[in-house]
Amino acid sequence: MEFDPRGLYRYFLGFIPAIAPLMKRLLSFAILTALTLTAAPGVARAQQSLTIPLYVLLDDNGNYRVGIQVSLGNGPFHLYELDTGNPAFSAAFDTKAKPGMPNWWGPYTYTTKPPTNSSITFDSGITYNFQVVKTNVFLGSQTYGYVVARNVLIDKITQGYGSNLGPVNSGIWNSLIAQGKPPLHGIFWGNFGAGLFTSSGLCSILGQLPGNYATGFIIHLGNQAHPNPYLIVGLTDQMRALFPYAIAMPPVPGPGGKPLVYPHSGYELHSEQPISATYTISYGNISVMLRNLLTVLDTGAPSSQVRSKLPKALILNAALRPGVMFQMQAMGDGTPNLDFSYSAGSAASFNLVTYAKNKKSYANINLGLNPYFHFDVMYDLQDNVVRLRPLRVAQPAG
Repeated sequence: MEFDPRGLYRYFLGFIPAIAPLMKRLLSFAILTALTLTAAPGVARAQQSLTIPLYVLLDDNGNYRVGIQVSLGNGPFHLYELDTGNPAFSAAFDTKAKPGMPNWWGPYTYTTKPPTNSSITFDSGITYNFQVVKTNVFLGSQTYGYVVARNVLIDKITQGYGSNLGPVNSGIWNSLIAQGKPPLHGIFWGNFGAGLFTSSGLCSILGQLPGNYATGFIIHLGNQAHPNPYLIVGLTDQMRALFPYAIAMPPVPGPGGKPLVYPHSGYELHSEQPISATYTISYGNISVMLRNLLTVLDTGAPSSQVRSKLPKALILNAALRPGVMFQMQAMGDGTPNLDFSYSAGSAASFNLVTYAKNKKSYANINLGLNPYFHFDVMYDLQDNVVRLRPLRVAQPAG
């Protein structure tokens, strides 16, 4: 007899109503996991989806960060920061390792001869000097199997500096690597970009996976008190049906007006802030509406940030004053509209909303990690929408 988890769910709801909320969360996870058709260890084959463990950690400044284990060229797995605000995979490299000495990189080739040196600076103030190389990238685990993105372009970091890494000539980045210590935030060996745009010709590995794996991905962090983090690559209609909200992501036009697309998969690329929403920020008799602001849900930013001019009465210590109501409204794409609000507080990655006026030439919102502790977030590259499913979360102190 075929097992139907929904029947078991209804059974427990009927006979043990006191544990219904817990059962609903557990069975929802079980359905998603069952839909990934898990495989034996080795490269996953004949699958539609794959579950990949994530890690919610505190960095050396006490901020939440999200990590993912990745192998370069079938070398040893290392932990990188999962960053939906950046498309490139930027990986540290021991520049002083002698040929033949152990290194966590497998085979790779340069895209130019001699290698071209480039740099990128993040909002955090950290700068990477890098060279673009081509390699194979392995994702997954022994439990669920692996998937390989072949012949993809990534950044080989030759130097990192800025912020707590000190000035360019400090040498802190390469000194940490030489000691066998992760140089980024004290826990990561670089950034695994999951942003939906392109930068310097590089795109997220997640949009370049083979077959159905490139149709999109789900980030589930759980809540801060009881995290159960995982990433699912490869979407199905059954998974999409579990997410009640969808927000459109317009494509980015390229030469001749045709949308820019990912290499290998051909799915459409989007902008750095892939969705737009209207925000109402209010406190007492003060209310400000910010209409149609471009928005990014950035796992690489510890908390939300408003980048638009606001009255001083709403701001305290470069953040929204505790008690300020922060409301996001986004038009649904074939679904109900999303209406998400909370009272600003001091809990990083949950209700802390920082303030930086305009960091770009236009007003925008970086929602940071905050929404990921309130929702499961699906990036649907096949249907060009962001889908969200609310979580049951405990309100933290602050």
